[in-house]
Amino acid sequence: PTEAPIKNEFAGRKISYVKELSFENENISVSLWDHGREDGDIVSIYLNGKAIVSKHFLTYGRKNISFKLDSYKTNELFLYAHNLGKSPPNTVSIELTDGSTSEKIILNSDLKSCEAVQIMVQ
Repeated sequence: PTEAPIKNEFAGRKISYVKELSFENENISVSLWDHGREDGDIVSIYLNGKAIVSKHFLTYGRKNISFKLDSYKTNELFLYAHNLGKSPPNTVSIELTDGSTSEKIILNSDLKSCEAVQIMVQ
């Protein structure tokens, strides 16, 4: 894969990369849910700068989505907080799978910063 410039900021918020993931397949299924307690968190999830989950109210119930990775570059997935809920920061559990490999991550976000992961297709 070719290296795209790493995004360090989005809408005035700092992006911090916390993990690198790799999958064999480009088609990814994702589940996401509130990691802490249900406290009114509203978040969006961005993949390569485009919203794949928009203004989602987090609960313990899993939200399931699918997307396709770009196999020619390092993909960037980050969490964007629209509010802080009752107990900041917003913390999301995310499980990603390509059918053979599964990864579980936790991302945090507040009104000044976003946590992110880099994802590559091997």
